[in-house]
Amino acid sequence: MKKLFLVFVALFMLLVSNLDAARYDVRVKRVGNNMYKDLNSGALIKTSLCLELALGDEAILIWDCARGSEVYGCGKLIFIDSGTSCKVDAVY
Repeated sequence: MKKLFLVFVALFMLLVSNLDAARYDVRVKRVGNNMYKDLNSGALIKTSLCLELALGDEAILIWDCARGSEVYGCGKLIFIDSGTSCKVDAVY
């Protein structure tokens, strides 16, 4: 019974921690080292150690920063075709 309760608490914490996560469908083009541009909105996405060569690739941008925080690197860019992901440091 105690294990079941701990599993329930862990699942609840996981769900609560992802409430502030925002998910965006983007189409990105690499414009420099660790810099991608969303061709839909014009936003620049700064990544960290990302080697994906994108020429208008469909991707998912997940921004998981707590509201009002200035946490560096709390996002993820997932390239749909290749399945690779990169850490996102900032979106401009």
